[in-house]
This record gives sequence, C-alpha cells and structure tokens, in this order.
Amino acid sequence: MRCQYWISRSFVLLIIVGCSLKLAGQGKIALLMGVGDYPATSKWPSTNAYNDLHLIKESLIQQGVNPEFIYTLIDTACTHARILSAFTSNLIPKLTEGMLVYFHFSGLAQQLKDDSDDEADGYDEAIVPFDAPEKNKETVYDDKSFITDDELESIFIDIRRKIGAKGQLFVTLDASTAPAKSKGLVSARGTSHKMEESSDDYYEFFSAPYVVKDLAPMVHFYSSSFSKLNDEYYSDENDTYGLFTYALCKSMFQISKEANYTEWFEKLRIIMNANSLVQIPVMTGDVDVPAFKGELSGKKEQFDIQKFYSKDLLVMNGGKIDQIEKGTELLLFDDTTTERTNATAIGKGVVERAGLMESEIRILESSIHPIPDNAKLMVSSFHFKPLVIRLQVDVNDSELEQKLLNHFTFSPFIKRDHVNPELLIVKTKTEQLQLRTKQGEVIFQKDLKDTKATEIPFILNEKIAEYLRATFLRNLEFDNDGKNPLLECLISKEGIEETSVNLKNKVKVGSKMKLRITNNSDKGQYFSVIDIQPDHQINVLIPYDQPAESYYLEAGQSYTTDFELEVLPPYGKDVIKVIMLSAPLDLRPVITTRGVSNILDAKVKNPLEILLGNTFIEYPVISGGDMKINVSDIGSMTSIILKIEEIQ
Repeated sequence: MRCQYWISRSFVLLIIVGCSLKLAGQGKIALLMGVGDYPATSKWPSTNAYNDLHLIKESLIQQGVNPEFIYTLIDTACTHARILSAFTSNLIPKLTEGMLVYFHFSGLAQQLKDDSDDEADGYDEAIVPFDAPEKNKETVYDDKSFITDDELESIFIDIRRKIGAKGQLFVTLDASTAPAKSKGLVSARGTSHKMEESSDDYYEFFSAPYVVKDLAPMVHFYSSSFSKLNDEYYSDENDTYGLFTYALCKSMFQISKEANYTEWFEKLRIIMNANSLVQIPVMTGDVDVPAFKGELSGKKEQFDIQKFYSKDLLVMNGGKIDQIEKGTELLLFDDTTTERTNATAIGKGVVERAGLMESEIRILESSIHPIPDNAKLMVSSFHFKPLVIRLQVDVNDSELEQKLLNHFTFSPFIKRDHVNPELLIVKTKTEQLQLRTKQGEVIFQKDLKDTKATEIPFILNEKIAEYLRATFLRNLEFDNDGKNPLLECLISKEGIEETSVNLKNKVKVGSKMKLRITNNSDKGQYFSVIDIQPDHQINVLIPYDQPAESYYLEAGQSYTTDFELEVLPPYGKDVIKVIMLSAPLDLRPVITTRGVSNILDAKVKNPLEILLGNTFIEYPVISGGDMKINVSDIGSMTSIILKIEEIQ
C-alpha cells in the first residue's frame, strides 16, 4: 500500500523558499528529502520514500524537535537544481553556531565514473534526483543530472563551518543501486542495473569527514554497502518502509541520552539483522561524539494522549516502535506522575490497534470522568501476539501446490499471503524445491526427484517453523529500565583474550570464546543466553550444566563462563543474546524436546516457552500462543552480532 496519510504532491520547495527561517536560538533543524515516484519516462523504479519521510518526521517530533524546523522535500521538489538550492541558497545562510543539522535522503543511488580522481575505486557515488534520466537518447548517462558525493561533501563542509565546532551534522541515506532479484517475488529498493557495470562494490558512500579546525563533527549512517541489496519493512497495516529507515527510527527510542553514535548504530544494526541477513548498514565519521548532541529523549516510560475518539477510546503517541502491540495493557495516571512506584492509577486501558507511532486505547475503567487530556499512560503488561509467518506458494505444479496448501491449512503459524510474503516456496527449472526469504536467501533446497511426495509438506513445515522461531528471537526486545546488561564475547587469540568488539565482531572458525555478562540494572535478575545461528538453528548456551535458578546476578555483578565455546560453521551473521528477567528462564526443554514439555507439562508457566512450543510440527493444531509479560517481571536484554568467517 502506498502512503495514504500525510503529504501532498504539491508540497514542494515552498516550505523553504517561501518562508523566512528564524533559526536563532533553535537547537535542531532537519532537512528530509525523498523521491517516491520518478517520472515514468525516466524508467527509474518507485520507492517508499513518502512513508520513510513521514516516519522520520514523526520520530523527530517525538524526540522534541520543533516541527516548524523539520523541512520536507518530496518528488518534484527533489530536482537537481532544487536540492542544491535548498542547501546553498536557503538553509546554509540561515544556520547559526552550535546547531545540530540532520539530513536524510530516501530514494535511489548510482555509481558514476570519477571525474576528480579522488575515489579509491574509480567511481563517484551519487543520489538520483527526480529529474535524472536513466539514459538519454544516445544511451549515455548524463552525469550532470545526478548529485555526487563530491558535491554533497562540499555542501556539508559549508554547513559544518557555519555551525562550528560546537555544532553537529548527522547524515542518513536510505538508497541503493542493487537490483531487485527474482522479479515479482522480492521487494527491494534498488535500480534495474548498475550505471557502471565494471565498477566494484565500494563500502562507503562518502569518504571520511575532512579534518579541518573549527568544523562541526559529522556522522554518516547509510543503508548498505554500495551496490548491495536494500530491503523493505512491511508493517501490519501493509504500509512499506525502507528497512534502514524503520531501524533508524526504532533504535532512536532504544538508546540512552548518554549514548554516542557507535552505540546508536549497533542498536540499528541489531534491528536490521533481525529482519534481514542480507542488508548490512554502514557508519563513518566522528562516531564517538554524543548522538544528537546528547539530546535524544531515550526510551519512553510514559505516553501522552493525542486525541479522544469518544469518552472511552483515545489515541496515544506510542506504538510498535515502542514494543506496543494489540492487547498491551496500560495504566492511566494524572499529569504529575513521573513513575509508577507508589503512584495510584486513575484508570486502566488496553490497546485495540497498534500502528508504528501511535495506538488506539480502549479505556476499561476509570475513577475520573472525563479523563483529563493531560493524563499519562504507562504500560502494565506487554502483549506478544501468536507467532505467524506470511507464506506464498508458487511451484508451477498444481498437484504439489494443493498438497502443500492443504497441509499448511492446519498449521497455526502459517498464513498464506500473495502480496507481502515473508517466505516463498518455489520450484526451479532444475526441479529443485526452494524455501526462500523475500530477500532471496535460500533457507532450504531439496531435489524433488530424491524426495517422497508425502515427506515434502512435513519437511517444509519444520523449516518454516525453524525460521519463524529464529526470527522471533532475533527481534525479541525487553527493556524495562533502560539499563541493558553488558554482554561481552572474550576471544582467545594466541594466548591473549580480546573482546569481539576489538575484533570488529569478526571471529574465525576454530576460535575459542567465553562469555561475560554484567547486570547493569539496579536490581538482581536471572539471566539466560541463546545463540541464533545464520542457518536459523537455536542453541541454549545458558543455563549450561546447572538449574536455571543458579544463573542469577545481583545489581552490578558480572559472570564469566567457566567453559569455552568453539566457533563452528555455518558462516555468516550469528546472534548471541542475553535475556534478563525477574524469574528463571530455561529454554532447553522446549528446544531439546521439540515442544513436548510445553504441551505435556502443566508446570510450564514461562510465556516464552509456551510461545515457542506452539511452533513445533508434532502438534500442528494446538491453538493459542499469546504471550503476556507484566512490566514488573521484565528485565532487559542485549544482543551481539558476530560475523563467523572462514580461516584464511
């Protein structure tokens, strides 16, 4: 579904050109640009830039940025001339010392032949304005229609000079040259081909920021290595966003006020990895400076009422970005309440619909009528919906397809979807049956000639369940107090112990590793550790050889494993996650017994075990699987992404 809510196509450069910016005293200013629909004659593919810009704008507003100083250019406002004019003629002259300037572009990018001999790979990187033709009549590319990294860096130097050493420039790009593979099956952001077929993949869009005295520090986040696939994120409302943009906004609300850009980027990277094992974001610049000059609001502990639909139905400024799902329960407090401790609630409510940035709340009870407009809402219990995955079957074999569909009908965690599938089952020309992600990653492949037809549905059902469990655990987040535990991977290398951070989280097969967990919370908590392999297999690392009750840390206490883990294949991105809760957690039974304990043991109370247990194929008709966790029981969690590499 294309963006439906917020922007008029006629909303062009007038927002900057037609008004006088009074920026004196304003701490932050944002310039958001995007091209969603390129002219049909240009043959550039469409993007979801409308939704990207809306999500970023709403996130900035909730972070305290004055909406009067968030300027948006879309489609026809993003011609080559208007983009440059927006910077040079309208923005830069009005900047003042010490400001934070944020620039974002959503759309397409390309590589061009380097004409200034300053690129390591011989090619300039460029964003694609609205009026950039893909080819001219002579099938030659018109380089002057694009805006290169050299042009942008020159502009950024002027911005940094104007806002000075006390200012800050933050740049994000959600743009890619990578083609969408398997047309009709995969949705990705990218062009149909490279502009320069001979160019090598180059990791950075911009070079390192110039080191010049008295310039503002500058940081770049961009969506992927150049010429790599950029994925899209689908909301439950079927709106589509760039995965990078979604992760950027979500991570914005997960970092502390003291975080630097390195910590922000790591949160963003974890969120992207949970949704795609293909796309790899990139960060460059002065990454150790405070993120947003240390003025991000951090995790939201309470939410505001945006409007009332009726006396018992309202809208609040929190949604899926804040882990709010349908069924989440909330308490209402008066406007003087800053925390729930010893405070008396004036009402209760439940989420009836959750969007990314806002939710509809049904009031269940209230001691005050009418409810004050300035009342605050705080989550009392989080709700996790049953695990479901969207699947498309397209095997060009009516008999096999019907057999698969009949089998999947009885699976509580598989939902057929031909519009926005997460997984696809296809048959290749060589009679290979493949289970693929929407990004094109092959999860499972089997030669139909060597497989009994009766076995195929059960094999696929199992592989789908494995992927679903792994994806859920990669995405799982708890953060009750904003004090996430510290998880360190200690790698033994030539008799010296190094953290994985020092190795840029790259580890070789055969390496030996210990884990160190530190409880940064103000209270004691139980902890467990899981490992999610690149092939979606799940391993429980802790509890290890003791009951789950034995793994407990007081506030500020650390634990280092007395055993070593050996790094083994498969290669790729491996996620290690520590989960801290107020009660012991042991996922060994549900993983090792394939859900049997979940079904047969009435003593199983942990909602995580129940949720995962219902995805095992031995019990395909078990219903339910909702997970509800009270805020008082929630601790926090931290993930580390390791890149498992082959020994050279």
